[in-house]
Amino acid sequence: MAIIFFYFWRFAHISIGTGVSSVPNVFVALVLTLGFVALIGVFWEFYEFLHDFYLLTGGKISVFQSSFADTVKDLFFDLVGGTTAFAIFYKRF
Repeated sequence: MAIIFFYFWRFAHISIGTGVSSVPNVFVALVLTLGFVALIGVFWEFYEFLHDFYLLTGGKISVFQSSFADTVKDLFFDLVGGTTAFAIFYKRF
């Protein structure tokens, strides 16, 4: 998701701006990247909840949402992955 965010950022700045990609402050770019990653992660967790509760079994058995710890773990690793992708690809965008 972080890499997709980088492409969105680059495309928006090249198509709207002067044709040159502007690189924001490192802190601002990190916050925007992790915000995007967290937003997608939260939407995914809502999807898992709705799938288990309404579509699968009417709330009796969970396939995706096994526990609250699973949700927190998923969101934590979303942020770890976003931070890792940011550290690797920030200079390239």
